[in-house]
Amino acid sequence: LHCGNDLCSSGNSITLLSNKGIAGGTIDIATASNGFPLVLYSKGDFSASTYDLTLIRCQNVQCTNSNEFILKPSLPISVLFASSLIIGNDDLPFIVYRKADQTLHSYSELWTIHCSAYNCSSGINEQFIDVVTHHLDQSTTLDDRPSHAVTAQDYPLISYYEADNGDLKLVY
Repeated sequence: LHCGNDLCSSGNSITLLSNKGIAGGTIDIATASNGFPLVLYSKGDFSASTYDLTLIRCQNVQCTNSNEFILKPSLPISVLFASSLIIGNDDLPFIVYRKADQTLHSYSELWTIHCSAYNCSSGINEQFIDVVTHHLDQSTTLDDRPSHAVTAQDYPLISYYEADNGDLKLVY
């Protein structure tokens, strides 16, 4: 949705970004210095029990022209209900995502991707951060989606919740 005014009360336009598979997990958006959006989402194939971590790079503000890049193909179906996207001071995408244990969902790994190209089509730098444990009790809903920002020096700050110990953590 591209809002026509600051309240999104009129002049709005909606653009279909993808109809290739089922979008699942979190969907995140960031705006590059040119004003054009980038959209991060997971594109699912339930028959194969996999998701692709996918980035859409818009060629204009309304995103009527865009390119889709699969950053991480064929991840387990449980991986991407927790991902986050920002644009760093270098104007390049920086992504944090959780890679979950597919069998028990009792732990997941926190990973980062810093793209060395605006569209992430080449030079993807991936880094393991931490193992995050989770309660198996489904009666409690916790927001364990990672969140992140960058400092003026373009260093990442990553926050996330570790449910097992009740710890809110910050990586800097």
